[in-house]
Amino acid sequence: MKIDYLNIIKSAFESHEISKEYSIDINCFERCENYPNSEGIHFESKTFCGEIFMYFGTMKYLEAQFVIFETGSDNTIIKDDLDKTEIVNEINQFLDSRTMELKSIV
Repeated sequence: MKIDYLNIIKSAFESHEISKEYSIDINCFERCENYPNSEGIHFESKTFCGEIFMYFGTMKYLEAQFVIFETGSDNTIIKDDLDKTEIVNEINQFLDSRTMELKSIV
């Protein structure tokens, strides 16, 4: 049975306070041609942008990147072999840290 990583990622992002506090455009992607199999989102606001993707196939890992334009801060995490709950927890922890960082520059 295929896990719907895109829905897991999108739901975790949309339920996080960062998506409610900022005007954010979200684009969803499913990649397989010329990329490792992956599903995820790209998000962007006037203050920051980023991507959260789950790669699956021979290797399974979560990759998240977040760039804050004003400071040039660029944060990336890569976590291997996570289940659904761990994916949501990692996304929340990653976004919590970025939210704190954003609040410190405003």
